[in-house]
Amino acid sequence: MPGICAILLTHCDAQHIGRALETLRSCDYVIVVDSGSTDGTVQIARQYGARVMPMPALSFGDSLANFIPPLGDWVLSLSADEAVSESLEAELYEWRIAEPEPARYVVPIRRQDPDGEWHTHPGEPRLIHRKCMTVYTGCRLVTPKDVRLATLQGAILQFSFPPPSENFSHRKRR
Repeated sequence: MPGICAILLTHCDAQHIGRALETLRSCDYVIVVDSGSTDGTVQIARQYGARVMPMPALSFGDSLANFIPPLGDWVLSLSADEAVSESLEAELYEWRIAEPEPARYVVPIRRQDPDGEWHTHPGEPRLIHRKCMTVYTGCRLVTPKDVRLATLQGAILQFSFPPPSENFSHRKRR
């Protein structure tokens, strides 16, 4: 079965990261790439068993993909304010059994607006085989040739920030 490594990019996301980490049961490895959090994000990530890496200072011509350690053949990318839906989690378990060919998988995004309403948006490539990752070499963007693009049905949930209960200034006045 193919291994999946979840990568979460964080910066002062203690308020959200626990929810994100709780939904990554279908992943074999979890790496939190943190850019200097000062609010407990790193400690929470470690409590969940995630490997924490400080964000490298990237210059033009560098790519985060160049710094990801080789854990698993597949990379699932999320932000700390996102979560894997139950339907996506189930789909990932079934997908792994099928031992898919290298590709980039587009995953639908369901975004929560400040009023708590959910809207489905076109997918983004979020599950990517390492052989299909785009990287920078020198000052050139390099994408492997003949990369297959496929789509998953389950969604990534993207929560509003801050949570609706704390976001009174953005609520519609009636």
